[in-house]
Amino acid sequence: METNAHQNTTITPHHHQQARTAICQRLHHAAKHEPLPGTNTGTETNPTHLATHLAGNSPHAHRFTQEITHATHGYALALTAATTHPTNILTAAHQHHPDPSVLFEQLILTGHPTHPLARHRHPLTDTQTRTYAPEHQPTINLPHHQPPTGTTTAGTHPPTSLPVHPWQANRYQTQLGDPTHHLPNTAPLANLRTLSTGTHHIKLAIDIQMTSAIRGVSPNATTCGPHLTTHLTDPLADHGITLQGESSITTNHPQPGALSAITRPAPHTLHPGTTPTPIAALAEKCPTTGRPIAAALIEQSQHSVEQWWAQLCELYTRPLTFLGTTGVALEAHGQNTIITLTGPNPTGIIYRDLGGIAIPADLAPELPGTLHEAHAPARTRKLLAAYHTTLNQLVDALSHWYTHIDPHMWWTHLAEAAHAATRDYPEIAKATLSKPWPLKATTAMRLSHQPTAEIWAYTTNPLTKRTTTP
Repeated sequence: METNAHQNTTITPHHHQQARTAICQRLHHAAKHEPLPGTNTGTETNPTHLATHLAGNSPHAHRFTQEITHATHGYALALTAATTHPTNILTAAHQHHPDPSVLFEQLILTGHPTHPLARHRHPLTDTQTRTYAPEHQPTINLPHHQPPTGTTTAGTHPPTSLPVHPWQANRYQTQLGDPTHHLPNTAPLANLRTLSTGTHHIKLAIDIQMTSAIRGVSPNATTCGPHLTTHLTDPLADHGITLQGESSITTNHPQPGALSAITRPAPHTLHPGTTPTPIAALAEKCPTTGRPIAAALIEQSQHSVEQWWAQLCELYTRPLTFLGTTGVALEAHGQNTIITLTGPNPTGIIYRDLGGIAIPADLAPELPGTLHEAHAPARTRKLLAAYHTTLNQLVDALSHWYTHIDPHMWWTHLAEAAHAATRDYPEIAKATLSKPWPLKATTAMRLSHQPTAEIWAYTTNPLTKRTTTP
């Protein structure tokens, strides 16, 4: 059976109000930057009413307002899981689970920093959310099944049995039959459908809409991940980036993508002796003190704030050099980018999830799907859009905590690191340091006829004039 430390929590009026305020802030942000069909007075405080105004005459307005209502409730439910961060968060991470990255993943309460549907998880009930969602810190007995006829595997160490998320297993019980065994004490990571076994991360199909899409595992993803692992592991290592390589098991029964899985080694097995954390967790604030996790680490460090931050900036801008050298754009946002800590100090970077990267047309031309992008500026946009949301969230959290530090310091160090990373690649340098930064218009996308098709907006570049650019 699944267990959960927060099963008896209830949503209070305070949680509801916090959620309403947060969703409205995200919608107001979208109204300021994205091409939306409706209008915004700037004063509406009811997220459902605000969503109606912004949707205007869109034929998808009703669906969108329902999604906003669900997301607001989901946000409030997430806030019920908030607990004071441990005094020594590094020690706590190693005590919490055999995989020390799990605690950091589960402390991310509110998900994507700008998406208005960050806690939209339809059709999960509140009880199911508490049973499976990472912020509620459950443990899950992961069922494994005999693979159906026609199942294929790929990768260096492909799975020999078919792991299925228990929510998904209940939906397909007739086709699956009884499990052959269960793997106990698996823990959901930040995106809910990826579970840590302690030694591996398993990304599973689950017929739930989280943010913008139903989260199946497509046959393309199970093909591309293992194949690109062989192409990219060594080039990434040459740039100081470790790849969480992928193996897969895929079946088209009972329908494509419904019962497939991708397996990756847990990050601490790739950098032994370190504590890994997704960079998104560094911005997460303690609900009691307001202190971001990054600040808690800095205060345990022997380095100054500026030294610690400069090291993080150097690590996080390595994908820019990788883009310049190889033409491959990683989708290096806060969940896909893992920082490894030696003690409290950032010393390494790990990248995961090959399903959203953009690669040149001449790299692995045999691959199916939509990962190929011949237009170099579009590949740069992919990476910078991932940086946009992550860096704004992190700098905002740290500048509000360290009020005595000049807020320009954070961006200046980032600009210097980005300048060093792109000095040999003038077009990437110009896009990174001078031009407006891209922003994926997630609200506009939900109101379009193809809600998963990318729409782009642009915002002020925080690195402009912070350093000398080419």
